[in-house]
Amino acid sequence: MVGDRAARLATLDGMTSDPFGGVLRLSSPADIIAMIPYMLGFHPADSLVIVAMRERRPVLNVRVDLPGRRPGRPSAAELRRLLDQAVRMVTDQAAEATILVGYGSRSRVTPVVARAATRLAGRGVPVLDALRVTKGRYWSYVCTNTACCPAEGTPVDVASSPVAAAATVAGMVALPDRAAVVSQVEPVDPAAQVEMWAAVGRADERLMGLADTADLTDNPVGALIEAGDEALDAALRRCRSGAGLTDDDLAWLSVLASLLPVGERFWRRIEESPDDRPAHRSLWLDALRRAPMDLVPAVGSLAALTAWRDGDGALATAALDRVLDVDPDYPPARVLDEAFAAGRRPAALDPRG
Repeated sequence: MVGDRAARLATLDGMTSDPFGGVLRLSSPADIIAMIPYMLGFHPADSLVIVAMRERRPVLNVRVDLPGRRPGRPSAAELRRLLDQAVRMVTDQAAEATILVGYGSRSRVTPVVARAATRLAGRGVPVLDALRVTKGRYWSYVCTNTACCPAEGTPVDVASSPVAAAATVAGMVALPDRAAVVSQVEPVDPAAQVEMWAAVGRADERLMGLADTADLTDNPVGALIEAGDEALDAALRRCRSGAGLTDDDLAWLSVLASLLPVGERFWRRIEESPDDRPAHRSLWLDALRRAPMDLVPAVGSLAALTAWRDGDGALATAALDRVLDVDPDYPPARVLDEAFAAGRRPAALDPRG
């Protein structure tokens, strides 16, 4: 699975847990359709979304691209692998039932919905409803009552839904499309990159001096980890206050993160400090966008971890894609890739693999 772009989460996004904390009950197809963009983090198109349910609450949201000839679209064979992977994620979550929602034309959505329903039935997971959404209307493949499911479809307005209002109050955002999610991890403009490269050069010189000093101690690795803790503490303080990091501050932190023992320490601190999640997320996404190529694996893995911990599978996938494009064998990235494919939460993951 790892390193195979056709079978990785570049075309499959997942989110675990109920983002509304069990407070909101979903009582209609319109509620499900309104919830999905906030669970994914963007409004899907040309997609199949599988909503896995347990005790009538969503526990997993998985999106698969519909097949097509355009670049980035899965072939029929790749779609089969993606659906098999999605069904494994659903069963790993001990889902009691699912709801399928396809986005696109009838001719493209219907065959994919049918394949997914067949695979789920084969694993003993019932499909409560199967819907198609096109141009502000939805149709059910299950309901045959024209009183509630007319042939012309049922209008649905996500923006005016109570579910959308609840999501907004909970601080959730639905971006226009997946491209808007990916843009959050794209490199900064070339001029800013040049300034960051210069700062990384200064950080490398600083690291050489620190390493020389650490070699004189009884615990050189511990000395480097201590320096990392100090740099991370200072960076988090600035993030909490709303202040950005200078190029030199961020370069120093990123260079330290590229040392595997320090990177592992940062990984643990992300997992152990739920109150600092917003600061960690802001910090490592900023680091990823500004990082030179050789630092992308270290800071990108941390950015992916923070997004995954927040349940933002699309953003986590986008960050991880950047890492694996640079170094498909980077150990923490391989761990995350396997966890994403299985729909696992990262709390018990070991960044060393």
